[in-house]
Order: sequence, then C-alpha cells, then structure tokens
Amino acid sequence: IYTDIWKDEDFHSLNSDTKIFYLVILLNEDIGQTRIYKCSDRMLEMYSGLTAQQISKCKDDLEVAQLAYFKDGYICIASNLGFIESHYGGKKNDIARAKEFERIPKDVLSYFVAILDTLSIPYQYYIDTTINLNNKSKPNSLDELVENLNDDELEELVENLNDDELEELVSIEQIHNWKKDFLNN
Repeated sequence: IYTDIWKDEDFHSLNSDTKIFYLVILLNEDIGQTRIYKCSDRMLEMYSGLTAQQISKCKDDLEVAQLAYFKDGYICIASNLGFIESHYGGKKNDIARAKEFERIPKDVLSYFVAILDTLSIPYQYYIDTTINLNNKSKPNSLDELVENLNDDELEELVENLNDDELEELVSIEQIHNWKKDFLNN
C-alpha cells in the first residue's frame, strides 16, 4: 500500500467505516497479483468487523468515489489510491497472473475492464502474459495453448500445474507429443 493514501483528499472525504473497508480490500489475504479478485461479503465482514449493512453502504460509497467496484462476489480496485500493482516479472508470475484472470467469469471481467477503460486505469490483462504472447485471445484448448509455447515455457507450465492437471498430463513428453501431433495435423 502506498503511504501517501493518508494525505489524499479523496480518502479523507470518506466516512470512517468506508476508510476501514477500503483498507481491508487493499490489504486482505484474498487479493492476488491483479486488481480484480474474489472475496465474499462474509469474509469482508470478518476482515473488517463491519456488518453486512455497513459493507453494503461502504461498497456504494466506494463506487461513487470511483475507488472500487463490486460484482457477483468480485472486487475491482479501480483507483491507484493506495494500490500498488504487482509488477513481478518472470514466467511463474505471468502464469499465476493469467490463472487469476482465467478464474474470473467472462461477464464479471468484461464489466470491470469496461470500468477501468472508462476511468483510464492501466491494468494487466492475461493477453499481456507469456502464455498468450502469440495468441491475443484465451486458448480454447490445451493443444491451442501448447502450440504457442517453446520448450522452456512447456516445462514451466508443467511445473506450475496442480495435482488434478498433473494427472491429466503425465509428463512433459506427453505435451511434446501433443505439440508434434497438433503441428503435423
């Protein structure tokens, strides 16, 4: 969090509950590497100590102030006030960032992206990541994803798969075979 938040007029114009709530959405453990993340109202109540009614009011206040937006259990931090975008680089971080975006339902992501575009807030979208450099849209299949990766990226992908995904993809050799088969067809 940027400490200049304490000197900001927009922040000081918020009521006490909304200030606390804004700090909670900046600092809670559910936030990842992007400004859009999922966090239930119940968890927000636990993190903040506010009631459901107070949280509803704080959400309205933050949307009016254009600091944050909420949809279907997702939060979008729409201001750079206090917010520090994750600029960690490298393939593992790119993959993690891409996975975060891919978990967001398309209608929710579209809603937030339209708001960020309207407010001219820069954001990293999954097309900015290593996985999708050659493909400007989300891959429709594993074959489509694998087609655009080099050997190092394939190895990185396998290292970052969870147990369920690893059961499906027995080894990197299987991915290489899929790539060869796909390219030969």
